[in-house]
Amino acid sequence: MRFFQRRKVSSLILACCLSSTLYAYHDMGVWGTQYGIVESIEFKEPSKPILEDAQIEKSFQEALISRQTLPECVKTVDRHFDPTVVLEHDIDMPKYNIHIKKGTKFNYLQHKKMQRYMIMIDGGNGLHVEFAKHYLPVSDVVIYNGSTEVISEWLDGHVYIADESFQKAFKVKCLPSVFIQENETFLIREYNLKEVLNEK
Repeated sequence: MRFFQRRKVSSLILACCLSSTLYAYHDMGVWGTQYGIVESIEFKEPSKPILEDAQIEKSFQEALISRQTLPECVKTVDRHFDPTVVLEHDIDMPKYNIHIKKGTKFNYLQHKKMQRYMIMIDGGNGLHVEFAKHYLPVSDVVIYNGSTEVISEWLDGHVYIADESFQKAFKVKCLPSVFIQENETFLIREYNLKEVLNEK
């Protein structure tokens, strides 16, 4: 008798589960008041462009110009420059597991070898520009006081614009100067082009 009762109870539970499953997916229809939704998107073409082509062109040309000036080198000499910097404060970036203490020394040339020379010239001086073109196959050019457009055919090299931070970082004293990596320091060759031309 107990077996029959258990079986009866089990059948009842199964029937309830099946019936609830059948009603679970039943469409209950729409209840309550319905409201239509009307979306209106109005796109207005601006009467004139936000930026004129002339403004864009002017900004682009300005970005290619350096107004940093340095004197011409008065003699042709070599000097060495150690680019090691000493951190003035801690760098703590737990997300990237970077923890560097104040006073740590860092020399970029210990981690990266320059593939090319770097020559810095006065872009407003025609003699400097011709001198840079002579170095182009093996050098990148940094322009002071002028535009990158002074070197229109720079082959596979790169032409950069100097700003004040660049000048301070490399401790450039006069132009033209050629920077050559020697192990962990720079050999800087400063040229007096008039002397160089008179030697030939």
